Amino acid sequence: MIRFALGEPYRPERARQLRILLGAAAVVVVFLFGWAALLLLGHGSASTALLVLVVPGVLLGGLVAGALRAVSNEDPNARPWVAATGLVAIVVAVLLSQTFIGLLVAVVAVPLLLIGVLPGRDDDPPEPSAH
Repeated sequence: MIRFALGEPYRPERARQLRILLGAAAVVVVFLFGWAALLLLGHGSASTALLVLVVPGVLLGGLVAGALRAVSNEDPNARPWVAATGLVAIVVAVLLSQTFIGLLVAVVAVPLLLIGVLPGRDDDPPEPSAH
């Protein structure tokens, strides 16, 4: 049985894993902004850079910052932040699926969502033994 407890902070081991993945997601956001800057400086399509790279980058960057703050402060409501960050990262990965950065986002997004939402091995109470 999977329980999604909003009122419990992540365990320290899980929080460390999430901080690493959220840091990787922050690096992905920097790549998105860098790619947009290269498109704009190279006389590329401004609308493409804005719609496909900057808007998802700002949204993902804001969610990464909120999730990282919540996980680092052991906030009991960190789980929705991490889940929303993972879902938006997956949507961005699908949007950019024809590029290398789309693959990079997917490599970060899937583990972020799975580690953030699924319960750990230690999260379930032990089963009572029948003697």
